[in-house]
Amino acid sequence: MIVMKVSTPLLTLLFILFPTASGFLQKVKKFGKPLQLKMSLKPAAPALMDSGKALARSGELIIDLTSSLNLYGGGLSAAGAQIRNSGDCVAQAAASCRFKTAAELVCDELREGATCLLEATDKLKLAIDEAYTDDNPALATAMGKLLPCIYAMEMVVDF
Repeated sequence: MIVMKVSTPLLTLLFILFPTASGFLQKVKKFGKPLQLKMSLKPAAPALMDSGKALARSGELIIDLTSSLNLYGGGLSAAGAQIRNSGDCVAQAAASCRFKTAAELVCDELREGATCLLEATDKLKLAIDEAYTDDNPALATAMGKLLPCIYAMEMVVDF
């Protein structure tokens, strides 16, 4: 049995990113201030893997978009790369869930994925500024619609 302290922001991030994986968190017990997870993370692996693949594919699509728009090396491609990296971290966390002793590694990978999403927010803000500089307000508006989703993740991580 794995006993590990899990932070409340991390649990909130798990519930938001992976609602289908919330079943494994039902056995989380609250003892005072810290929470302890007293079971295997293995049931969360398929949902985490699917989420990681979806994030990585989303980042790849953004990178492909920059190629078709001839926007090489800008904020939008950097944001896509960070989103792809976040997906890779989540997928790695899913792979680690299969091991009994990897609970701390899973938390570290999820934390790294969240950090990549925070960096993607900064890059997306830069991309919006670049779009306005290039006299492309339609692209800036479209990218601005992505920010509420990423801001929601930022609030969870800063919780």
